[in-house]
Amino acid sequence: RMRVEYTLASTLWRQSCSAKSEDGLCLEAVRVRTPANLPRLSCAPDGVTWKVLPRKAALATEAKQLFANVIKEYEKRGGRIGSNPDDPSYGYFHGRAKLALADVDLEATLAIAPPADEKGLANWVQEKQKLGGKALDRYRDLVRAKPVAVAATSRIALAQQRFADSLYGFAVPRSIRSKPTTIDAFCNALEAVIEPLHEQALASHRACLQAATDANLVDDSTRTCERARVPSWRASSA
Repeated sequence: RMRVEYTLASTLWRQSCSAKSEDGLCLEAVRVRTPANLPRLSCAPDGVTWKVLPRKAALATEAKQLFANVIKEYEKRGGRIGSNPDDPSYGYFHGRAKLALADVDLEATLAIAPPADEKGLANWVQEKQKLGGKALDRYRDLVRAKPVAVAATSRIALAQQRFADSLYGFAVPRSIRSKPTTIDAFCNALEAVIEPLHEQALASHRACLQAATDANLVDDSTRTCERARVPSWRASSA
């Protein structure tokens, strides 16, 4: 029963995304360019970022219910995350189902757009951290489950990096948009805040690649980590 419900849930979850998913996440690579003849509205340099695509609600809701059924059935049988971490056959369906439900929180976090001005910055950061923290806690729990450890680690890195990247999308205050020198100073100060966050994300990407090497694994999760070693805004291509 678990196999059937998990297979159906995975199919519906994939179909709920209007584009080819990025390792199960409903994301689309977007190239960002600032026209040379227009004033800078944000500190984001040219590069590639990820846009969250809306899922088809009916399919996503049914998939989430089936994933929840898989988790309930597995745990009713006495299975627990970390109960036997050395067993390579440990709870694959259970782990992937929990990963998918954690992805719901991650997609919601990534979809939160930056505020139009500095007045909304504090609330925006708080909302991001609250929802993103919930997803990160779920992923950290799953790192102990071998079948999904690499995927969970890749999600942690992705969440950390996208939070840092999203700060680049914060609008340059209207009061300084006509002053290039002041804009440069503002963006330099913002980058000083962002850089440690990128370093944290890169450390998580290295951990993901190391986990994949240890497991002798190459899949969508490891490819996501490989592509994301360079922060999105510094990437030269999608």
